[in-house]
Amino acid sequence: MRARPTHAPLNAEQRRNYLLTVANGSLVMMGFTFIAFDSILAGLAYELTESTLCVGLLVTGASIGWLWPQLLVGNRIEHRERKMPLYRATISARLGAMAVMLVAVLVLSGAPALLYGTILVCAIVMSSAGGVCSIPFMDIVAKAIPAEHRSMLFAWRRLLGGLLGFFAGLIAARVLSDNSPVAYPYNYAVIIGCGMVGMGVAYFSFTRVREPIEPVESKPRPFTEFLRGGFALFAEDRDFRLLYFFRVFHSLGLMSQILLVPFVMDVFGAHVETTGLFAATMALAGGLSSMVWGRISKRFGEVWTFRVATALLVLTPLSMLTMAVLAGHEVTRTWIAAHYLWVCLFLLAAYTGGRCGTDMANMVYLMSMAPSEKRPIYMAMMNTLSAPLVLFPTLAGGLVALTSYGATFAVSCVCLVLALAVAFGMSHRRI
Repeated sequence: MRARPTHAPLNAEQRRNYLLTVANGSLVMMGFTFIAFDSILAGLAYELTESTLCVGLLVTGASIGWLWPQLLVGNRIEHRERKMPLYRATISARLGAMAVMLVAVLVLSGAPALLYGTILVCAIVMSSAGGVCSIPFMDIVAKAIPAEHRSMLFAWRRLLGGLLGFFAGLIAARVLSDNSPVAYPYNYAVIIGCGMVGMGVAYFSFTRVREPIEPVESKPRPFTEFLRGGFALFAEDRDFRLLYFFRVFHSLGLMSQILLVPFVMDVFGAHVETTGLFAATMALAGGLSSMVWGRISKRFGEVWTFRVATALLVLTPLSMLTMAVLAGHEVTRTWIAAHYLWVCLFLLAAYTGGRCGTDMANMVYLMSMAPSEKRPIYMAMMNTLSAPLVLFPTLAGGLVALTSYGATFAVSCVCLVLALAVAFGMSHRRI
């Protein structure tokens, strides 16, 4: 690994934008910890439906909502110099969906199926609004923050967000525990309300960023022409292709993660309050590991971040597979039942640390390969074609129903090894 050269410090305007963007990311992470789809709301969904398929559907719905609007948004804003107005327009939709979710928990607690359906719809609406704003957000960040400082920008967002999220997770665990001063369904209402406040402040912080102006397309292109330009990227840009293939295997490898909560509930009788501890652990691990990934990315490049982080991710499904196998024997099952919580917390820390690294590398690498005037089409095409990948958590829930937890964990192991092989084929994109 060869280190990158040092770069110039930020000027006053860039530093202001940097700090506001860090504040935005930190508070968003804290807010999402209160309503984490893969832990807290996964636990609620499983309590309401007792179905791993419904848990997978919730996570999938939240993910696909983020991705489907990308091409439409990219085409609409490609020629616009300022992207901030669209970001501002999405705030009410996201906060409104959370408000409906909060009210539904209070009003529909006696109708589990209807409450689950409402939470699912709200998750999709909330993430769809996030998908609309993601291209404006990434374009503004790419313009406002010099390329050599972006990896540490996302590292600081995750570090501070992880610390805040850790305490948010502890609060959630307390509110959801048997000794909670707040009874069901008010406990979930409190948690969702806290998340709503945190994210509201986060969104406002980013609206204060001063958006620079860069060259853009002179006029809007017809959607079909825009789409053809996106598909042409696969033929023209080898690293663009490899990044997409990496995402495919990476998503297949991570699909079994959403099964951890149902797995420990089914096999070891875990209580729902453990989801708060899970969320806290994930937030803390993501925050602390982000500084490591930020340093690796800044010093050696995003490609090495992909490689090291993916190697770490293999550990999680491999360990879950081992637990599933050992749980099939009475002696080892009894031992694991007494210690599973600490094992799960370690696995979640490893998973979150690795996922933090690959997520950070994904964002910075994609920004680095795209010329400023083509940035919307690069981002929109990659994210749109990634939309089917979010069906994999539902696939994982279905695989468990058809086969077993162990078989599903084994598939994830193989796919992460394939993702690692793709990462070793990527080349470093010089800024």
